Amino acid sequence: MRNGPLTKKIKDAVRRQRELATDSAWELDGTAVSLAGVAEWMSMERRCCLFLTLQVEASGYGPDFASNLIGPEGVKAFLASQFGVDKVE
Repeated sequence: MRNGPLTKKIKDAVRRQRELATDSAWELDGTAVSLAGVAEWMSMERRCCLFLTLQVEASGYGPDFASNLIGPEGVKAFLASQFGVDKVE
């Protein structure tokens, strides 16, 4: 699933990745991917990555939103190896 068109669309929409204590947060370009698209992607990822907690955060009037990927120790390295998002802050 990670090599599918929806995953590519989401990876391309990442404006910035923030590394937090136990998770990664992706700030997404809401004009490049929809909330519905992210929800669909999260639904697929939940099937194979039961250890992840996936959240979407939308606030304000702008089109952008965030996706939080939370998990146990080692999850950040896993996410980096699987998704290769390189816009880290």
